Amino acid sequence: MEDYKFIFNEAMREVSLADHIIYTTYPIVKDKALFLSAVNHLTNSAVKAINSYLSKEKYYKRILMVPESNRLKVRMFIEKYSSDMNINQDFWNSLLDMVELADSKPSRIQFEKQDTLCIVNENYRMFRFDMDKVKKHLILVKDLIRKIDNKL
Repeated sequence: MEDYKFIFNEAMREVSLADHIIYTTYPIVKDKALFLSAVNHLTNSAVKAINSYLSKEKYYKRILMVPESNRLKVRMFIEKYSSDMNINQDFWNSLLDMVELADSKPSRIQFEKQDTLCIVNENYRMFRFDMDKVKKHLILVKDLIRKIDNKL
């Protein structure tokens, strides 16, 4: 009945995992697989939080359907509800890039360059992540989750 609450709890779990990886595990191990895992957990967390909000809107018949694609879910949320969230446009662009990266095929090229993880997807688009950028993104994802929680 209230599936959106279950989805939101999964988003909370994902952001908790990302936080643990970023602030506890990665500084000790410094493995690029952990770094990429943290980025994936952040992306999943934001998408699940958005999905929970859209599912709630569908449950109360304020929207007709929730798109299947994560990219379309994020775009729909940005178009309809981002003004209520008061989060800057750079975050939304970064989130769309991370969703594109997460949806790309696993045969992507990865390499490290001066504490920056560079990933090239199958369309030869390069994504760069450093720890400061990921930490800022974590703060913004937590803020997004808090704001969505207040509206659920």
